[in-house]
Order: sequence, then C-alpha cells, then structure tokens
Amino acid sequence: MPGHETISRKGGLTGLQDFEGLVERNEAMVFRTLARLTGEHDGLEDLAQDVFLRLFRALPHFRGEAQISTFLYRIIVSVVNDEFGRRQQARRTSTIEDEKRAAWPTPHRVRPACWSRRKCRSAWKPPSGN
Repeated sequence: MPGHETISRKGGLTGLQDFEGLVERNEAMVFRTLARLTGEHDGLEDLAQDVFLRLFRALPHFRGEAQISTFLYRIIVSVVNDEFGRRQQARRTSTIEDEKRAAWPTPHRVRPACWSRRKCRSAWKPPSGN
C-alpha cells in the first residue's frame, strides 16, 4: 500500500533510485493532502516539490519508528503553514506599500495654486481617465 512502508534506520534508502520510487509511490497522497489543506488545485506542483525536497533532506534524521506516510504528512503540514505565512506577509507588505503610495500626492490630486479663482478652475482639467 503506498505510503505505508517503513524505512529502517539501518537499511534506509540505498540510493537516488530508492528515493525516486518513494516519490512515485507517495506523489498522489502528497497532492491530495496539499489540495485538501490549501483548498486549491492550482500551483500545487511548487508546494509538492518543496515537500519532496524537505523529505530528501530529512530522511537521514528519520528514525524509522513510524510509517513514512506519517513523517511525510508532518512535512506537508509544515510546507502549507510556511506557504500561508508567506502569503500573509505578502498581503501585509502590499497593504503598507499601498498606504504609502496613497499618502503621496499624485499629479491628478494636486490642484493649481489659483484654484480658488473661478477662471483657473474652469480652465484646469484633471488628467484623462479620472
């Protein structure tokens, strides 16, 4: 059954082919879990790649006391949490930048000094599109 294998600490994976087989056996489970946790179906390839990269780096630390699917699930949750954190940070940053832009006067917000005079007001036209 995919994802329900165990890797002993002594035996472990013996090479890149073993890791590729591990990826192939667990790929569908990773995509299903990512889709369920994120609520999205687009852009999961990047997240899945991050999951398998972290798995590759973490395998030497895998104690073999649990199934690899359990170990993999924790990595998936960590990747999703990191992604949500990045998105939230991006939203905060873009909001701050938007507020800064709104505070600076732009040419269509600046009126001529003679604005109070009726003649000047009728002659002045804001830039097109506003």
